[in-house]
Amino acid sequence: SNSGVGEFADLLLGLIILSGTALANKLIKLKGNKKDVLVFLCAIISWLIAGLISNCFSLPLYMKMYGGKEVIISAMSMIKGVNANNYFVKYLFCAALPFNAIISGIVVLITYLINFRLKVIYKRFQIDKIK
Repeated sequence: SNSGVGEFADLLLGLIILSGTALANKLIKLKGNKKDVLVFLCAIISWLIAGLISNCFSLPLYMKMYGGKEVIISAMSMIKGVNANNYFVKYLFCAALPFNAIISGIVVLITYLINFRLKVIYKRFQIDKIK
């Protein structure tokens, strides 16, 4: 077990992504597919920011649990120029950021395709607002 470090990082990631996406959905005044695309782009940006923040908190905790920064530096030896002075920045921008970009892109693409199909169901079961 990782003593709750991963769970906390996932919770932080989820809260930031949902907050950013919900805020974008509320603030963007466009309608239809243009709004959907912009909201999903905001979701990707939120995900990337959340991933960096989450890793800033979780990496030091993992280092304490698994033997210090030497373990991280040796695991990152495939990245050219990693040393004790720059391993944290290299980890964030050469490992965490690309990983989160790929994952968020895949999730948003699948969500967009599913959302496109679900709009038919949303419209069918839409309840009129009571005034």
